[in-house]
Amino acid sequence: MPRSLIDNDKEANLSEGIDRFITFNRYTIFLCLTYELVILSQVGNVIYMLFAAASPDIIGCGMTIFNKSLGQREACEQYETIIKFGNHSCQPILKYQFRSVGVEWGYFCSETVKVKNLVSFQMFGNILGGILFGQISDLFGRRKV
Repeated sequence: MPRSLIDNDKEANLSEGIDRFITFNRYTIFLCLTYELVILSQVGNVIYMLFAAASPDIIGCGMTIFNKSLGQREACEQYETIIKFGNHSCQPILKYQFRSVGVEWGYFCSETVKVKNLVSFQMFGNILGGILFGQISDLFGRRKV
C-alpha cells in the first residue's frame, strides 16, 4: 500500500487553506451582480441593432395600394417608378411591426442598405474598441484608461 508523500496533518492543513479561497461571501455576490449588469448593457446594445435594422414593407403609395401577391422587391420597384415619374409627390404606405430606424428616417426599399451599414459600423466599432481599449488598459492600468 503506497504511503502519501504528505503527512495527514499537512494534507488537512492544505485542504483547509484551499477552502479559505473557495467561499461564497458578500463580495462574491457583489461581483457576480456587477458583472451581470455589465453584460446586460453590452448585450442590450448588440440586440438593439438587430431590431433597429428591421426594414418596413411598403404596401402602397398615396392612393395606390400594391397587389398583395407582389414580393417586397417588386413593390419597391413599383414605388420607385411612381416616385420617378410622379415628381416625388407620393406618400408611401408602410407596414411594420414597430418603429425602427428605417421607418423613422424613411429608409426603405433601396435605402435599407444605409441602415445595414450603420449596424455593420457599430459592430466593427465594438470589436475595434474592445481590442484597442483592452490593450491600453492592460498597458496603463484600468483606472487610468
